[in-house]
Amino acid sequence: VMRGCGVVFLLGILSAAECADYGRWNYGSISWKLNATDSTTATVDVVIYSAWRLSDPSILDLGTKMQITTVGQHFKVGSMNGMDTILDFGDGTTTNQIDFEVLSLNVMDDTVIGRSIFRHKYSQSSFTASLAVCCKAAGNQNGLQPVQLFTAIDTTTGSSSLGSPSIPMLPTVMVGPSASVFQLPAISAAGAAGRANLQWALGGAGSYSPGSILPTGVTVAASTGAVSVDTSCYATASCADVHAVVVVSDGTASSSADLLIHLLLDPTLSPSLTLTLRAPAAPHPLAAATASS
Repeated sequence: VMRGCGVVFLLGILSAAECADYGRWNYGSISWKLNATDSTTATVDVVIYSAWRLSDPSILDLGTKMQITTVGQHFKVGSMNGMDTILDFGDGTTTNQIDFEVLSLNVMDDTVIGRSIFRHKYSQSSFTASLAVCCKAAGNQNGLQPVQLFTAIDTTTGSSSLGSPSIPMLPTVMVGPSASVFQLPAISAAGAAGRANLQWALGGAGSYSPGSILPTGVTVAASTGAVSVDTSCYATASCADVHAVVVVSDGTASSSADLLIHLLLDPTLSPSLTLTLRAPAAPHPLAAATASS
């Protein structure tokens, strides 16, 4: 957490831990990429990046059954609070065997970040794969609510789709004190040639689990991915944490990411904002915009 500004502004892609206590899911995203095709089928890799509460008692090394301590270890995410962890491929098949390879961990931040890749063979059609898991971390707008993420898959005959846009983890950026604006990057599966086709949007009500609160004061520029967060509430009171889902599409396939926007007021410091992303460094620099009050 960065100090030295009036407000510490944390954004993650979402937050969690034991459902009944603190939740365990911290943030994450889902996408897919084409692996191979033949005359009747297409094999795709469904890719999930996610961050979890390291101290959660369910996050244990698969081999030793002890707490995660090292990059490269693997942990399984099982059921919790009566809810199974399910990856639904959208073609009538599902799996609850969801293991993650540890990419990074931060004991001070109580966070472990992992990646899971599922290779799956589809017929040549269109599908929506989804992830459901319990539960988001306590203390935010939708704390202790189940997580659900979706990716639209296009394997229709003649489709040129190579996969859905991927959403990198983000570094730290500085933003302005009133309307906080930052760029949510996405990478087209088609590379630079597909960049112009990318479109960003806030997820609709169907992107959230039942009972969740939809975000207010958050907007996304469709053609650039610039996300604006209204922090004017700090003129009179503290701002509540905001949970938002952003969907990135290239016109035929889409990915989704959870964003946890955590705002902390430090009245002893000057009234400006720092946006800190609890994630590993992005593969490409993040362009940040600053708006003055």
